[in-house]
Amino acid sequence: MSLVTLPYELIQLVGAHVKSQSALNPLVRTCRLLYDCLNVSLYRYNIKRHSSYGLYWSVRKDQEISIRTFLRAGADVNARFKHKITALTLASLLGRADVVELLLAQKGIDVNSRDFEESTPLAHATRAGHEPVVRLLLAHDGIDVDAHDDYRDSALHHAARRGTSVLVELLLSRGACADPKNASGDTPLGMAAAAGNVAVVKQLLRRASVDPDHVNLMGRAPISLAANQINQKRIRCDGQDPGAEVERLRAAMRLLAADARVDPAREDWRGRTPLAWAAKLGFDEIVELLIDERGVKCDPEREGQETPLNLAAANGHEQVVKILLRQDWVDPDGGRCSTLELALGNAYYSIARLLLADDRVDPNRLVWFDEPLLVSNAASGRSREVKVLLESPRLNPNWRKPRDKRTALSAAMQCRHEEVLKMLVADPRLDVDSAPRNMDTPLMQAVKMGCSGILEALLARVADPNPKNQTGQTPLWWAAANGLVDTVRVLIQDERVDLNARDKLHRFTPLQIAAAKTHTEVVQLLLSRGAEPDEKDPPKKAAGRRKVKQKQVK
Repeated sequence: MSLVTLPYELIQLVGAHVKSQSALNPLVRTCRLLYDCLNVSLYRYNIKRHSSYGLYWSVRKDQEISIRTFLRAGADVNARFKHKITALTLASLLGRADVVELLLAQKGIDVNSRDFEESTPLAHATRAGHEPVVRLLLAHDGIDVDAHDDYRDSALHHAARRGTSVLVELLLSRGACADPKNASGDTPLGMAAAAGNVAVVKQLLRRASVDPDHVNLMGRAPISLAANQINQKRIRCDGQDPGAEVERLRAAMRLLAADARVDPAREDWRGRTPLAWAAKLGFDEIVELLIDERGVKCDPEREGQETPLNLAAANGHEQVVKILLRQDWVDPDGGRCSTLELALGNAYYSIARLLLADDRVDPNRLVWFDEPLLVSNAASGRSREVKVLLESPRLNPNWRKPRDKRTALSAAMQCRHEEVLKMLVADPRLDVDSAPRNMDTPLMQAVKMGCSGILEALLARVADPNPKNQTGQTPLWWAAANGLVDTVRVLIQDERVDLNARDKLHRFTPLQIAAAKTHTEVVQLLLSRGAEPDEKDPPKKAAGRRKVKQKQVK
């Protein structure tokens, strides 16, 4: 007897006794009659033995006919599958509006079912930006618009972060809380500001219940979040223009700065106010807005913090520097570092000139390690910085370092920076005869350095060309002792140079020490200039010292 000749009831009974879905499926495919008779049995088998997993598969593959068949066969619409998601959650995540509508029509559907992250179908649809699905879910009577996940993010948080103003309006019109806080203390307004979603920022600022000055657990208000994002994007772009995204964040900052509920003096976790952030980022229109319209008169400054002028100068924002220098309450020398030092250190010379033109800026201020700014730059060989500083009429080029009394000239001599030395020597205000504590004079240092050009410039300006060090050696004596022919030639051209000066230790003249060390060319130069060949024995005082030393040796 053929199976197809049996009554439908017996065929269904046979299908019910098949213990495997894989065995029943080929039987269903045999002919149309068996398909019509046993297909429902196949669905019921899946519902009974596999907890309606076929419904999950049908939703994922967008098989609407299979979904309807499963629902007619009695599938559990609230069954949980992988990651504890339901069929409604999966359809909402994938944006299947027709499937969502079909599932919502089922009796007993849990429209607020939660997955392993405690996210609801509304949260998934909002995060993915599926507007038709969101509309269907919000139309359901049992929807919880303020449901949050385990991170306490609500659907409005996701919509604000995504920047979909339509979804934000839908949620707010359905009665969603406009200012919820997540686990980090962030509000939808803060997320929208950090993402540069200007339209959403405008929507939320129109709500009286929204606090635009709310600070999260990291100590950041929405305007600080937007500013920090701009700063990070510029760092990642390595100085290049990040593009339109920064412009959106800038517009969000401008909206927040103009809101009367935002405190312009509030500091974030870095101690920076909105004015400080605007100055650092170079947003001159926001700086003017905060000063002119919001009435910012001073920036709260704690010890060791940068001022807005510091930040603007260090980042090369000349227009912002001009705006701040026009304010009477700005202290150009305030902050952890000298503003002038920051501008010069970052090679913003036009800003440095602006600062030097302001009478409130002290060009002689001590910087790191109690060192004058000119001394610091001269010791490092920064010729362009030294040139800018020397242009100031209020600069004292003879200002000394308090500890060792080192001047800019002696610092440049020690480090052998010839270009800096030429600039310093050419300055008429420089005292070329001064010497640091326990150090040689600039002329002696130039001799030891062996730089003829600097030596000639110094000789033209020094009052005494015969300064002696601690052992009584003059520049000519030292050059003769070391056989520096070119240096000796330059020195003996000055008529003031003493050709017969003796040292304290050996009582030798430059000619005698050059002869003792067999520097023949130096000897000839000195003799040609008129040095006296003294063949007498050294004075008795020196001879007596030698005798004492001989006795001590014995």
